[in-house]
Amino acid sequence: MSTTNPNRPPSGAYVIVLRDYLVSQDLAETVAEYAPGAEVILHHTPAAAAAAVTSLEKIEVAFVEQEPEAFAASGLARLIDARGGRVVLMGSAAEAAGAKNGWPVLHRPFALQQVLLHLAGRCSH
Repeated sequence: MSTTNPNRPPSGAYVIVLRDYLVSQDLAETVAEYAPGAEVILHHTPAAAAAAVTSLEKIEVAFVEQEPEAFAASGLARLIDARGGRVVLMGSAAEAAGAKNGWPVLHRPFALQQVLLHLAGRCSH
C-alpha cells in the first residue's frame, strides 16, 4: 500500500510533538512517505515546538501530545492555527477527553491507516 499523496504536493510543514522518541520517528517516517519533500518538525515538548514553528509560514498537520484544555489555551495552538494547521491530539489525556472537546485524536495503538486518515483530514475524532 502506497502512503504517498499524489494529489497534493506539500505546501506546509508537519509538526510532531511527542515525548516518545520511537513513536515520533515512526510518525515522521509516515509523514515523509505521505508528503515527500515536506518539512517535518520534531520536538518533545510543546514549548520547544512553539519556538520552532514561529518561523514557519504554513503548517499542514500537527500531531501534539498534550491534554486538550492545556493545548487549547497554549501559544502552540495559536501558532498552529495562525499558520492554517490542523491538529491531532495524542496521549492518555487526549484519548480520555479529546474527542469530547472536539479535537481529533489519534488513539493508541494506532495503525498506518489511521495516521493516513488524519493526514488526509478524513478523521474528525
